[in-house]
Amino acid sequence: MLINLVLVLGLTILVTFGLTGHVIHFSDGLFQKLFLLKFIMLITIIQGVVLLTRRWRQKWLTFELVPVTRTRHWFSWWIFSGALLILVGYFLLLASFWTKANFGLLTPEQIVYNLRQPMTGVDDGFINSFIGGPVLGAITCLISVFLFCNYIRHLQLLVTHKITHHLELKAKRFVLVSALLFCGLTTVAAIKIDAVGFYEYLTANSPFIEENYVAPNKTKLTFPKQKRNLIYIYAESLESTATSREMGGQMKTNLLPELTALAEQEGVHFSNSNRSFGGAQQLPGTGWAVAGMVAQTSGLPLKVPVDGNSYATDKKNHFLPGVTSLNNILDKHGYQQKILLGSDATFGGRRSYFTQHGNVQIDDLLTARKDGRLPEDYYVWWGYEDSKLFEYAKESALELSKLDQPFNLTMLTENTHHIGGYPEPDMPEKYGDQYSNVIAFSDHQIVEFIK
Repeated sequence: MLINLVLVLGLTILVTFGLTGHVIHFSDGLFQKLFLLKFIMLITIIQGVVLLTRRWRQKWLTFELVPVTRTRHWFSWWIFSGALLILVGYFLLLASFWTKANFGLLTPEQIVYNLRQPMTGVDDGFINSFIGGPVLGAITCLISVFLFCNYIRHLQLLVTHKITHHLELKAKRFVLVSALLFCGLTTVAAIKIDAVGFYEYLTANSPFIEENYVAPNKTKLTFPKQKRNLIYIYAESLESTATSREMGGQMKTNLLPELTALAEQEGVHFSNSNRSFGGAQQLPGTGWAVAGMVAQTSGLPLKVPVDGNSYATDKKNHFLPGVTSLNNILDKHGYQQKILLGSDATFGGRRSYFTQHGNVQIDDLLTARKDGRLPEDYYVWWGYEDSKLFEYAKESALELSKLDQPFNLTMLTENTHHIGGYPEPDMPEKYGDQYSNVIAFSDHQIVEFIK
């Protein structure tokens, strides 16, 4: 029983790490005294039942595996087809768990959009994690199931209890069982990724945009004679959720003390509740990085393209050519515009969107390598860390300020990207988990840059 207890705990740690990437420590809930005591009692009861069942079986039943006398080929298309069904179902299940662990509950429009985009610039860690998780797991499943079932189809199971039963694996029956297993695995995966939401996304219709959108190219916009400069900071995954529950967030303590203090003293903050920092109401098609950037600069979500719009999935297409964005407007009124990104701007269509709307100069990871600011092989996290981004932004702001034209300096931070964020070497460790520390450090970096 003790050996089995150790094995079960070990397998629990391995399975948890395989599905979520999280290593269980002795400080986690699994090893709390009360829970561990209940766990040991449960395993003891299960082991007792297993021992009693084994005694009963040995007394009343006899099992024997004997080779099948008929000659059979080593390869069976029926067995392979069944194993392939299990492979697909198991892959979808693993992929749904991997997706949930890495990105939370993705929205249908986010998945549809990213499937249509090239993967250039994506963090290699995500690709390696997917290959080492769902892909490798599904291939292992296919090989194991096929070899095992192909082997046992040459055997018969004799069950003796006064009457002898011959239980032989039938290939066609195996395909039927595989189909049922496929349906079960696929159903669980569908629930995990909210398949109902996909259906609603593809079939629902809403007049919201038609009734509320104001086209800027058909609206009179008045600029002051002395135009103001604009510095626009997109902070990846940094939201009001990181404030305390009392303030309107979801944390025990406020992880954004400097930003909230700055907003209260000399800023404007929008809240969807009666709490001081509730945050904006997030609408469909605006909930991931490039979608948020498009929504904030154009007033439109990233939904299925209509009326000749596209997502620039190749060089022949343009990114939402029918859209007039903030960058288009500023370009028309003489602004010099630049966007800094610590990653490859190609990912997610960001390069296409900003260069085709307002002629924005791109300064990303590739630019920093090309002009010698970074070595050609430099790569951490999604490209380079935020501390470098803020230093480059200071230099760019000074350069742009020397021009006779007004400027728009836009930047996108990356340190707070899920999962876990990127901990810089000089990051203080105020909290018990890495992601909270990364969020708090980003809060400090942004306010320091603003000041």
